[in-house]
Amino acid sequence: MVLADPGMGKSTLLKNETVIKVQEELENIENKSIDYLVFPLFIRLSELAIEEGEIIDIIPNILRKDYPEIINQIEYYLKEKLKQGKCLLLLDALDEVPKNERISLTKKINRFVKNYPCQLICTSRIVGYAGNFIDGGKEVEIVPFDDEKTAEYIKTWFNHAAGKIEDETVSADGLINELKNKPQIQGLAQNPLLLSLLCSLYQSKGLILPARRTQVYQKAVNYILSQWSKDNQRKLSDEGWVIAKLSLLEYLAYEFSCQNQEVFSGKELSSKIDQYLNNTDKREFKPKTATDLIKELTEEDGIIQNLSAEGNQYLFLHRTFQEYFTASYLQEKIEKNEKQGLKLIQAHFWEYDWHETIILVAGLLKNPIPLLKKLRQDKDDIFKTMLLLSGSCLAECFNKVNNETQNDALVQGIIDDTSKFWLKYPDVEFITSVLISLGKIGSETAVNSLIEALSDSDSDVKKNAAEALGKIGSEAVVNALIEALSDSDSDVRSNAAEALGKIGSETAVNALIEALSDSDSDARSNAAKALGKIGSETAVKPLIEALSDSDSDVKENAVKALENIGSPEILPQLIKNWNIDIYEEYIFILARKLAIRYSRRNLSYIPVYPHRVFSIKRLIKRIFMM
Repeated sequence: MVLADPGMGKSTLLKNETVIKVQEELENIENKSIDYLVFPLFIRLSELAIEEGEIIDIIPNILRKDYPEIINQIEYYLKEKLKQGKCLLLLDALDEVPKNERISLTKKINRFVKNYPCQLICTSRIVGYAGNFIDGGKEVEIVPFDDEKTAEYIKTWFNHAAGKIEDETVSADGLINELKNKPQIQGLAQNPLLLSLLCSLYQSKGLILPARRTQVYQKAVNYILSQWSKDNQRKLSDEGWVIAKLSLLEYLAYEFSCQNQEVFSGKELSSKIDQYLNNTDKREFKPKTATDLIKELTEEDGIIQNLSAEGNQYLFLHRTFQEYFTASYLQEKIEKNEKQGLKLIQAHFWEYDWHETIILVAGLLKNPIPLLKKLRQDKDDIFKTMLLLSGSCLAECFNKVNNETQNDALVQGIIDDTSKFWLKYPDVEFITSVLISLGKIGSETAVNSLIEALSDSDSDVKKNAAEALGKIGSEAVVNALIEALSDSDSDVRSNAAEALGKIGSETAVNALIEALSDSDSDARSNAAKALGKIGSETAVKPLIEALSDSDSDVKENAVKALENIGSPEILPQLIKNWNIDIYEEYIFILARKLAIRYSRRNLSYIPVYPHRVFSIKRLIKRIFMM
């Protein structure tokens, strides 16, 4: 999907279409039963929090703001649905609710749940969630996109964007390969909104996708504040005005971040803008008022979002933009006065909500060494919080410090200490992720420490090392992982096979073919999956033989691998192999797909009556077995 213009507001894109559909349904509602209907209702938790009264009465009031034309007609039916439990409430963004309002909101929601049997799904960013929000609620974590989901999303985006792409040389496959070659921005691709932003930036004519996250944000912000106006037939802002607005946004982000606010009222926003205007000498702001600027930033640029029709709640387009603007503010302060600037940032070292901002500061600074030194000098805790934060900062600015010999001791110390800490807790994700980040951006020390860990006496260390090396995805680790396919521990062999699939090197094909005969079914299954990802036709015959495996997962992954390889030679081999039951579900579907894919070749070997052919095969097999 093409990234929507945020200046259009949160619901404008669908509002008119929704109103028309609801009105059409209401015209015939007297002659129809609507008992079977379930109403899905998307509501921000921040809106529920500020409204007085009970939820069953609040919901119609919230909907009235967005759909004033129809709410009077459906309010009775809506309340009946709520009472009957025929509504699905999608309650979003707990992290946007001020902490001092959450207790009363929790009580309000629990009263509703107790009296009405509606299903509720509440969402929150991790940093804003403290657990036990709804009595008896089930807690689940929404995981980031993996590589496969990212690729699928990109392909879908480009399919929908067909006809709107400015540069015909860009493609979904091109962006997927760009992300593989730019590990520092791969993390952004795990978030759907930021991935859409990457797609938009990549498809823009003449734009080279940046290698670092801070560069992505910089290009995105410039695009939103300037080029986006042109794309949407608005007056193109001059460079001076864009720079002036950037300074204002940096100030606002820093001020609200210091107050731990992601959501702020219109009054608070206006007050902060007035403070800035009173203390700035930028001539571009002279004719502007706070009201003018709020309107431009929300309605034209969309970099700040209006959460309600009354305009009494605002937030940045995405939390990451608030973090980026805050980091830009601190970068400027540090580079103007290093001592005072570092003091500002040091005040937030132990606030986890600020860690992403601090990492971005490291990426923005021309010389991040003083920040890294400050982190390393700070007294650490048992979780090595400062060590891991310095490691994450190093991953963001590695290219700036790696070529400076005077920084060797500092850089090597961070990586060595992170590796040693990981060896103590190899299955702890928050430690592993830092080591993987360092490996991805080219730290040989980080990669070599994981390769050495493949020979550790502890099998838990070895299997986690194999998994981490797969996520790093470097060709340099392929031979070490091939050796791990012969490890005495089945979990290590299994993880090594999976890792080789993620790397996708042709060098591993023969070793993975051998792994299809492993004594462990998980190792065989991951070997089949890996061969499918690599896509070598050399693996066709061994994968067909794997269709006779006793384990269903092995067979299923072998089928998927063969479908991915997609050679025209697969179908005749399937039919000629008497050890395979082509009527088994997965195999049957594969054969059908291949038959369709290569039907234009008029392949003579596709039987007209396959059930007769296989009845004869089974009869012959039965005779020989007697």
